[in-house]
Amino acid sequence: MHVFPYSKRDNTVASQMKQIHGTIKKQRAHTLNELSASYKKRYYESWINEKCQVLVETCNHGLCHGYTSEYIPVTFEGNEQFIGKCVEIRILRISVDGCEGVMEVSR
Repeated sequence: MHVFPYSKRDNTVASQMKQIHGTIKKQRAHTLNELSASYKKRYYESWINEKCQVLVETCNHGLCHGYTSEYIPVTFEGNEQFIGKCVEIRILRISVDGCEGVMEVSR
């Protein structure tokens, strides 16, 4: 969810409507951002112990970063050979920036 307060623009239909005080806009945006963070955390938690494909974008100092097809950011141990490739990852836990996982080894 992307939340931002409305900014009045002259000569628009919305500019002629009753405007909400800035303090109320800030409070509402804060409430919605908290709700969004809560939903995101719950969604990420639903992926714990699940396998998913991750497109690897970067690798630094033994950690790779990429995104699932659901746009979940995932970090896992790996190296530069995986950049630009899809790898199978098992999500282990949520983190500050998304999820942490481990690469599944093909048999």
